[in-house]
Amino acid sequence: MSMGGPGASTVDAHVAKRLRLLRMERQITQLQLAASLGVSTQLIHKYEAGRTRISPGRLYLCSRLLNVPVEYFFAPLEGLQGPTPLLPRRAGAANIPSGTVWHTGMSSGHN
Repeated sequence: MSMGGPGASTVDAHVAKRLRLLRMERQITQLQLAASLGVSTQLIHKYEAGRTRISPGRLYLCSRLLNVPVEYFFAPLEGLQGPTPLLPRRAGAANIPSGTVWHTGMSSGHN
């Protein structure tokens, strides 16, 4: 399945495919799913075709309606390469040089 358009990714395509497969497996129509989510059938079609990304909140609702954990839509993704993590996965700051200044983008309230 191809996901065209700006910002489309392999994960988005995978989630879209998993939604469609699960809906069909459960013998639920696009109309039924749309009505349960309070959206149009056109939007369900766009989700499943990968033309529109599914928001996290709507994906959560889909998982509840279809009785699967949210993780279902992301499994199996083991083979995908993602970006390098910004921080080490293990607890502790051993790999962060001392004197590192973190910028949070938040103001301290002082001028």
